[in-house]
Amino acid sequence: MKQLLVRCLLMRASYGGMKCDVAMLRSYACIWHNRFFGRTEHCSYFEERLHKLFFPEAVEELLYDEENDHRDQDKLEYDDMIERNDWLAFINRIDTYYHRDCSNVLMKEIIALCDNDLILSAVDFHCSNQLQHL
Repeated sequence: MKQLLVRCLLMRASYGGMKCDVAMLRSYACIWHNRFFGRTEHCSYFEERLHKLFFPEAVEELLYDEENDHRDQDKLEYDDMIERNDWLAFINRIDTYYHRDCSNVLMKEIIALCDNDLILSAVDFHCSNQLQHL
C-alpha cells in the first residue's frame, strides 16, 4: 500500500500539467517515500521534520476531544503510532473518523448537476478542451 501511494503521485505527475504542479506532485512523492521508508538511495531529498510523525497542537485538540469516551485509549494508540512513526496506521485511523461522520450521506440524496449549475470560469482551460463544448 505504501509503494502504491507513492507511485500514484508519480504517475499523476507523469501525465503532465503546469510545471509547478508536476514539481509539487514529485516533491510530495518524495516526502511520502521518506515518511514510509526513511532515508534511502532512491530519494535524494530528505528532511527529518517531514519524516517524523507528530501532531501539532490544533490536531491534538481534535484527536483528543474531551467528549470522546475513548479518549485515553485513543491517546495510547496515537502515541504508539508516533513512537513507531507509522504514517499508514495514522492515515487509516483518520479515515475511520471520516467514514463515521459521513455514514449518513447517501448518494441517492445528491441531485445531478444541470447545465445552469456549471460555472464556466471554474473550467481550467489550460488542462481541458471542454470549454469549447460548453
